[in-house]
Amino acid sequence: MFSLLLATLIIYPEYPKIIERDEAYAVRVTQGDRTERIPVYNHCEKSLLADRTWGGDVNRRFSAFAFDGDGVRVDIAVREDVKSYKVFPAAKRFRHAFKNGVISVYLDKPDYFGIQLNDLDKSILSVFADPPETDVPAKDKPNCLYVDGWLDAPGKDGVLPVGNDITEIYVAPGAVLNARVAITSKHKCKLIHGRGMVLDPMSNVFKYDQSLNSNRGLLSVGGHGIVVDGLTFVDSRTFTVCNWWGVGCKFRNIKELCSMMCSDGFSNGGRHVLVEHCWSYVGDNALVVSCVKSGVYRDLTLGTSCKAIFPQGTNEKVVMEDINVFRADEAIIANEYNGSHLPKNKWSEMGKGMKKKQPGPQDRQSQGEDFFFRRLCGVDQTLSRAFFLGRNMGVDKPKTFVFEDCSIPYSTGVCNWKYIGRTDGVAIDCHNDPRQWLISSNFVLTATNLWYGGKLVTKFPEALVRGKPGEVDINLVTAPTQAKMPLAADRVEVNWSCPEWKKVKLPLPPKNLLEETKPIHSIWQRCPSWMVKFEATGRDTDGSVLYHLIQCEKGGGISAVLTENFLAADNGNWKLGFNYKIKCENANPKFKIILRSNETIYDRKDIALAADGEWHHADFEFKTDFDLAKTGLVGLFIGTQQPTDDIVFKNFSFVKDR
Repeated sequence: MFSLLLATLIIYPEYPKIIERDEAYAVRVTQGDRTERIPVYNHCEKSLLADRTWGGDVNRRFSAFAFDGDGVRVDIAVREDVKSYKVFPAAKRFRHAFKNGVISVYLDKPDYFGIQLNDLDKSILSVFADPPETDVPAKDKPNCLYVDGWLDAPGKDGVLPVGNDITEIYVAPGAVLNARVAITSKHKCKLIHGRGMVLDPMSNVFKYDQSLNSNRGLLSVGGHGIVVDGLTFVDSRTFTVCNWWGVGCKFRNIKELCSMMCSDGFSNGGRHVLVEHCWSYVGDNALVVSCVKSGVYRDLTLGTSCKAIFPQGTNEKVVMEDINVFRADEAIIANEYNGSHLPKNKWSEMGKGMKKKQPGPQDRQSQGEDFFFRRLCGVDQTLSRAFFLGRNMGVDKPKTFVFEDCSIPYSTGVCNWKYIGRTDGVAIDCHNDPRQWLISSNFVLTATNLWYGGKLVTKFPEALVRGKPGEVDINLVTAPTQAKMPLAADRVEVNWSCPEWKKVKLPLPPKNLLEETKPIHSIWQRCPSWMVKFEATGRDTDGSVLYHLIQCEKGGGISAVLTENFLAADNGNWKLGFNYKIKCENANPKFKIILRSNETIYDRKDIALAADGEWHHADFEFKTDFDLAKTGLVGLFIGTQQPTDDIVFKNFSFVKDR
C-alpha cells in the first residue's frame, strides 16, 4: 500500500552550545524509512521548591521538530529504572508503547505531548511537533527584524529596542533572541513569530542587571491585532507573555518553559483575546486572566508549581475549551484576589493588621459575567491541592463559574510531594480572610457532568467543600452521557530495570561546590524572586565574583541547588564560608542559613551579621548524613529575616573537610 501523503520531516538546527542539553533521555523521530535524532534541552533555573516535587523544581526538558503528511513515531530512550510512565495530555489519547526502555509515541498529525516517569514531576519531558512553517520571511525583507543565530539585548537592562519602522519580528529555528521585548500601541509591529527561542537575558546575571529592568514580561504586547506564533519562551525571570491592554491579539502555538516563582505563563488583560494550541510549563500561575473583555482560550496544556488558571479582576465573556492540566500543585483554578493589594500596604505587610491600617470599604472589582469552562481535564496531575480556590474578590456581587464535561482528580489537600496519592483533600475552598487582600463575596459554581476522581458527581460531600454559608453555592447537573474527558491519567506500569551501563552517571564534583563554572547561569538565584533584586554580578579588585542583592524584604536572599555535585561528593564534614558587606538600619540584622534536602530542612543556622558597610568573613560547619538513595535535592539558602537595603557577597565556598 502506498501513501498518498507527502512525507515531510523537518529537524531544526540545534541551538548554540550555550543552551544546556540534558542526558536523561535520547529522542529520535521516524517517518517512513527516515530516522533522525533530536536534542533534549533543559535550560532553566533550578529551584528550591522541595516540598512540592521530589527533587526540587529543577527540570523543564523539551525537544522539538516539525512534520507533515505521513505520521511519525517518536522514540524516547530512558536512562533510569522505570516503574511506570505517563503520556499526556490523556484527553488527546495518543497511541504509545514501551519496549526495552524506549517509550514510543505515535503522531498522526502535528501536536504537543509530554511524558512522565515514576509519577515524578522532575522527570517530565515535553515534545513539540509543529507543522512546517508557511510564512517564513526573506532575511532581507523590509521592516522585518530577522533573528538568525544569537541576538543579545544591547544594554545592561536586557531590553531589545524595536524601531517604529519594524512591522515583523521573526526568530528562525535554532536562533536565540536573548532579550526582553515590549511592543506598545506606538509600534507598527503586528507579527512576532518563528520556531526559535526567546530567552530571558536575566538568566545571565554576569552580563545583565535585573535591578535596572522593570519590564513585567519577557514579551509584552499592548497594541491592536498583534499575532504571536510558534516561539519557545525559556527561563523567564518575570511574567512570560503579557497582554494587558491590547485589542484583538492572538497567541498561537507558543511553548513556555520556565521554573522561577514569578514566571507567569500567559498574563492577559485587554479585549478580544485568543490563546490557542499552546503549552505552558512554568513556575508561577500558568494562565492569568485579568480584566479580560471577551476572551477565548482553547487547546491548551498547562503545568505549574503554582496555580494553573488564575482569574482576577473584572472578567467578562471568557470561555475556556479543551484545557488540559498536567501539573498544578496549588490548584487547578484559583480566583483568589483582584491583583491589587490595599493602598500603601507593602508585600511584607500582607496579612498583618491591614484592617486597622486601611479601614472602610474594600471592594475593588468583581467578576463581570459568567466564566465558562468546557472540557477541562486535570487527571494527568500527580499532586493537586484543590480543584477550585475562591476568596478575596470584593463584595459587589457573586462570581459565577460554569463547567461542562470536566474531569478532575482527587485533591491531596496540600502541595507536598509526600502526599501524592492522597484523596482526602478539600476540592473547593472558598472563605473570607479580611487579614489578607480584600474581603470575599460568595461564589456560584455550576457544573454539568463533572467527574471527580473518576466518578460522576451528583453532590459534593461537605468534607470536600470549605466555606461558610453564603460564600459558595454549588449547583451540579448530570445528564445521561458518557464521559467526554478521560477519567484517569494514561499511566502504564512497566517495572523495567535499566542496565547499569545505560544509566546517567554523576559528573565528578568540583572541590568547591559553589564554584561558578557555567558561562550563562550562576550557581546562585534570588529567592523568593519577587522580594529580591539581583544586580548584575561584577568582579572585585581581587577577581572574585560579587553577588549584589538590593531591596531584600524579610525572607529574601539567594539559594543554590547543589544536588548532583553533592551526591557525587558524598556525605561528610562540610565547611561553608563567604565574605559579606551589608547596609541596613539594624546594626546586626538577623540572617538564616538553611541546608535542606527533598525530605526536610536538614540544618538551619540563625545568625546575626554586622551591617556597618564593611567587608566581613563568616564560616559555618555542617556534618551531613543524607540518605543518598532517597535524596533528590540538596539546596542551600542564605537570607535575611529582616528588611535589608543592600547586601554584597563574595568568595563563597562549600568544601568537604577531608
